[in-house]
Amino acid sequence: MTAPDNTVSRAVTSLTDLSLAAKARTGTVRLQLGSADGSQIPMPEPAIATDDTDAVAAAVARDVAKAPAPVPQSERDIRQITGSTVNMRSGPGTEYSPVTRLSGGTEVAVLRDPGNGWLKLRVVDTGREGWMADWLVTTAN
Repeated sequence: MTAPDNTVSRAVTSLTDLSLAAKARTGTVRLQLGSADGSQIPMPEPAIATDDTDAVAAAVARDVAKAPAPVPQSERDIRQITGSTVNMRSGPGTEYSPVTRLSGGTEVAVLRDPGNGWLKLRVVDTGREGWMADWLVTTAN
């Protein structure tokens, strides 16, 4: 008789799910993180689930939040901010709240240009995303 396979595969859509999944049973928990573009982020060693699972999940959440999302080479339309200090907004219009302020010369990648005078951008250095009026950004390179 063969031993039962105790492997469980699960897509975790929230880091709060991570702590609940690990609390289900103690033992070795292997994590494989992935990104929106389908690339996988390797984990160096398996984590052992303990009573400190919430602390582990919080540490993973902090590390993932700090890492800027990679910009695929095929989408690299890099431009610069032309205004001295300008708002990057949560949506395409002045009615949307600012998410950050950017200085002139800051490099941004154009993610989307719907043709309405607004561009969806990602700050190259930080990975922060938001919207800005197209006239505040240099023309395509």
